Amino acid sequence: MPRAWVIWFVLWLAVGAALGSLAVVAWGAPLTLRGWVESLQASYGAGRPPALLLRADLHLHALTALILACWFALGLRLFLPRGLPWTALALAAMVAGADELAQIGSAERSFEWSDQIGDAIGLALALLPAWLIARIRFAAQSTTASSSANKTRS
Repeated sequence: MPRAWVIWFVLWLAVGAALGSLAVVAWGAPLTLRGWVESLQASYGAGRPPALLLRADLHLHALTALILACWFALGLRLFLPRGLPWTALALAAMVAGADELAQIGSAERSFEWSDQIGDAIGLALALLPAWLIARIRFAAQSTTASSSANKTRS
């Protein structure tokens, strides 16, 4: 197992744990998360109500969708190296959509279209990183590819 693969795998696990922790806080203690978002919004100094592009919640949704899409892209690269890079974006979009739909039945959280806009912005920003992650080559893969190319030339 190449050392680079192990490093990427550990990074993938760490980011996955962070995303999982964020989900636990968002669903287990929504008022705590709301307090963090309100504190961040107050630090912007944008006033009340802020314009759509100056909403902290929109920024956090965009950042979370970006990180989630990159996490899926790295996971696909590690475990399904021949997978399509935009599969990660589709998976992240499904998770973001499911999260918003689940909020319809929650008393503490609410469905908002601006959250969907933030998720879409994050996914759009994830296009380039997902494409770059799909291009990562590990040492074992490059030697296997070059040895198979030499066999066909012989």
